[in-house]
Amino acid sequence: MDQRRAPTSSAASLSLGSYPDAACGSGRRMSKKPRDFPGQAFLELLRPPKLAATRFALFASYSADPIVLGGTLLHLHARGRDNGGGNKSDFASALEALRDKVRFVVQRGRIHRGRKLPKITAVLDQLVVEMDYRERVSSWHPKLALICHENDQGQFWRLWIGSRNLTMSRDLDLGLVLDGETKRRKGSQEIAGIDTLGAELARLAKLPNIHPESLARELRSVRWTAPSGIEVRSIDLWLPETRPVPAFMDSEKRKLVVVSPFLDDGFVSTLAQSTAKSRDRTLVTTLSALRKLGSASRAALADFKILSLNAPDPEGDDERAISSAVPGQDDQEGETGNAAEHTGLHAKLFAAIGGSSIDIVTGSANATDRAWSARNAEAVARFTGGQSEIDGVAAIVGSAFPVAPIIL
Repeated sequence: MDQRRAPTSSAASLSLGSYPDAACGSGRRMSKKPRDFPGQAFLELLRPPKLAATRFALFASYSADPIVLGGTLLHLHARGRDNGGGNKSDFASALEALRDKVRFVVQRGRIHRGRKLPKITAVLDQLVVEMDYRERVSSWHPKLALICHENDQGQFWRLWIGSRNLTMSRDLDLGLVLDGETKRRKGSQEIAGIDTLGAELARLAKLPNIHPESLARELRSVRWTAPSGIEVRSIDLWLPETRPVPAFMDSEKRKLVVVSPFLDDGFVSTLAQSTAKSRDRTLVTTLSALRKLGSASRAALADFKILSLNAPDPEGDDERAISSAVPGQDDQEGETGNAAEHTGLHAKLFAAIGGSSIDIVTGSANATDRAWSARNAEAVARFTGGQSEIDGVAAIVGSAFPVAPIIL
């Protein structure tokens, strides 16, 4: 599991001081702060191994910035160079090599087109597939990358699934990186759902040499390696009319942590009722999300520890622009502003802690009905971790500020 902010530079860790141990429920002051999830720049994950080339790469995002799309092409074509950046000639070379190998599947109308964009970025439109979801009702909202590199020795797969869009946002995001090969290696595993996810992305992308059924068969033969200590249960792409499995299946006697920059009344009510047997519940969100809740929903959160972080940058968050463009939709993410000036919360995480084990659901799904009631398309990972993952969640909780009921 990793934590990331900027798409083009190393991700900065959250600055943490002493904190109440809200994630573990003791309320005591800790003498030693927990270790953050490791940070890594998103684009650095895209480079092929040395002497390998990109066979294909499929991306899903709610929104995208042409500058990031261009950087993505350069890194996919870097072939192990230390610097994935380049000039116009490098960009033209990458585009020519990857024209029929890369697709970005994005919500229609959510490509950022600022006035200062280089004219050359206009050619990226040929690599974009726009999803025509009616945002008043639902959105194309997954954030993931499925990449296959190859050389004379074989194929190397990488799957990233998380919360960040393909934008310049510097908000706090979370993601899970998996590496795959057909060889069986110690600690590698088969993971349910990746074959279905890959086939659906291939169907939407319509790359000339990548057929959905063939890709699904290939992916069923791949064994994946997760970060140390993590066992992945499933990777799922939810489409509208797909009924998502609830985030918390067993909350009794477990400590629960929900991290989401956006909330809505329906989900909060369901969450409070379905987790009532939990002995300790923590919600990390934003003040703006809390203030949009009705009085009944706020009352339902009375037994939660409620903490806040800054609201996300509208460039990097997918839930706010819809609320400004579509009356009555307050649970979606937005698209304006200067990303460099923001360091808000954009991660989405649902964690259940029992002893030294933690079950995590993370990905694109906010704590909203749009995400969890078969309306949006979303992508989520379910996995089990240990103390390192508990520490990572505790670090996020420890960086947030308690919310007094009087200021809601």
